[in-house]
Amino acid sequence: MSLNDRPDDASQEKPTGFGTGHGFRPVVPQVVSPRAVQTREEYLAALENGERWIEMEEGTFLRQDPPDEMHGNIIRNLTAALGPSLKSDAKSIPCFELPLLLEEERLTIRIPAISFYPPATGFAVMDELMTTEIPVLVVEIASSRLRRDSMSARVKGYLQKGVQGVWVIDPVTRHVHQFSEGLPPKMIKETETMHGYPYFEDLHLLVMDLFADPVWLRSSGS
Repeated sequence: MSLNDRPDDASQEKPTGFGTGHGFRPVVPQVVSPRAVQTREEYLAALENGERWIEMEEGTFLRQDPPDEMHGNIIRNLTAALGPSLKSDAKSIPCFELPLLLEEERLTIRIPAISFYPPATGFAVMDELMTTEIPVLVVEIASSRLRRDSMSARVKGYLQKGVQGVWVIDPVTRHVHQFSEGLPPKMIKETETMHGYPYFEDLHLLVMDLFADPVWLRSSGS
């Protein structure tokens, strides 16, 4: 089954929910090598040498699959929908695919699709290779098997570190999962509308629109 296929019958594997009500079944992550990296300095050196889509799990390099076309469409559609809010609301600065150090002792680094910061922090970290600054809101896209199977741990790690909200966009089930510390998780189906409150009060987006080809691409006839 390809990343963009949707299961047609109950006999096929499909996500059933996260750990606290909406999670994915965990599997052993893909490791770059049995003993690839032990320090954050080596991780930063790898980034400086052009490595991309690499994270760390307890001191070991993990290579994520490169984002596919659907992953890119979701980011483009979400940022387009957020455009008016980002222009009128100077409280949120988006950073794209910025490595985030979640745990120093048991070295764990994640790369969210989008991290939103207050302006003073966002402009400061925008050009960094990696940051220890904790964003207000994280957007994750479950667009590959590796991302899907680590999603419960990813969400838990963000919330434990102090991220206020996590949005997980799932292109397989075409659902959006919204998490906030201390509140029950929310699952929004593709025929329903997701709301950005309290982070983006102007955002009211039909979930199915996240997965469409961008308007400029449809209008070009490509």
